[in-house]
Amino acid sequence: MGLRIAIGADQGAFQLKSAIVDLLHESPLVDETLDVGVNSPGDTSNDHVGVAVQVANHVAAGMADRGLAFCGNGLGVAIAANSVETVAAVTADDIFSVQTSISNNRAQVLCMGAKVVGVELARTLVSAWLAEEMPNG
Repeated sequence: MGLRIAIGADQGAFQLKSAIVDLLHESPLVDETLDVGVNSPGDTSNDHVGVAVQVANHVAAGMADRGLAFCGNGLGVAIAANSVETVAAVTADDIFSVQTSISNNRAQVLCMGAKVVGVELARTLVSAWLAEEMPNG
């Protein structure tokens, strides 16, 4: 059974989120993508705090196995996602950190900044993150 991934971004990271949604749809490791917004580059209906909390709530409620949240630098969404009880969120921009965020730290939400990572690096990092198995226990 594949993963259920909740994903969200503020308006500044909309393009990054869109590219990663495409990657998730192509991935054989993902069964379901739950996009919590925003829905266009000009969409100001939700800020980085709102989308990060929505992503984290999906994970906390068991509606998603993991979550992805994007903003300008990745820090604000991580802070907001960590405000949801039982959820661990990290900001990571290298393969080692992405992999160990799961294997060592059991983080369910990966956060990135659109101004920090480009689309190709983000695709590489998310692919590695999807392939990493959450340890039992």
